[in-house]
Amino acid sequence: PYETARARWREAEALLGSGAGRAARADARIPLLGAVGIALTLGAMPLLRELRELAGRALITLPAEVEERLAGPDDRQRDLVGVMAGTSPVTAGPAVAAVVAAGEADRSELVDALRLTGSAEATPRRDTFGLSGREREVLVQIARGRTNREIGERLFISQKTVGVHVGNILAKLGVSGRVEAAAVAIRLGLTEGR
Repeated sequence: PYETARARWREAEALLGSGAGRAARADARIPLLGAVGIALTLGAMPLLRELRELAGRALITLPAEVEERLAGPDDRQRDLVGVMAGTSPVTAGPAVAAVVAAGEADRSELVDALRLTGSAEATPRRDTFGLSGREREVLVQIARGRTNREIGERLFISQKTVGVHVGNILAKLGVSGRVEAAAVAIRLGLTEGR
């Protein structure tokens, strides 16, 4: 089954890389979800992480169970520390928010509040500078030094679409070029966690 899942993963990548746009995305969805199902059954977390990344780049929605399985104790611990420091990319439930807002954020109270909510129910923060999710993905690729062509191949979008995103990013960040945008993004932590 593991090799079948890997083959379906590679099939989905090949379909997405064909450049057929939405049709390729629709065709790739079936093998990708098949691979995800097998990875979930086997508990193959590294493979599941790779499948989640591919689905994210291709804008294919995966079942909620994928995030639940991948959010292990390490992720919850990181979120807890982030909530305490006010730097977490998630906000936990109202019980945690009340503890943090009251300024009584010692570790044991936050742990208790997280237990009351069942887990750190993640809701993403709004993107800084008004960047959309796709624009942040493009910004991460810019910060890695990739060209528009390379970004398009990586995110399964056309070079022209990448150019539009780059223009929007430069305008929203108020910078004059890609290098400046990358520097601002890295300095402000906009590329972290991607």
